[in-house]
Amino acid sequence: VNTYCDINERLVDKIIPFAEDPFGNMICFDYRNDDTNPIVVFWDNEKSYTDKEGAIYHICDSFSELIQSLHESTES
Repeated sequence: VNTYCDINERLVDKIIPFAEDPFGNMICFDYRNDDTNPIVVFWDNEKSYTDKEGAIYHICDSFSELIQSLHESTES
């Protein structure tokens, strides 16, 4: 909640952050097109100061798809 309050003026409506990278960027749910099945987007912290809409990049079509795309590397 504190993170959302800190950045909400730079977020587009219906973009809800749920994870942060080490640089202050966020992984967010995007509810703009569907109130029940959000897509997952990347929110660029730096770009959001000058271009709210341009700071959002599609990652995948669902949270399930995001989780399924995560895997542990077996390469050394």
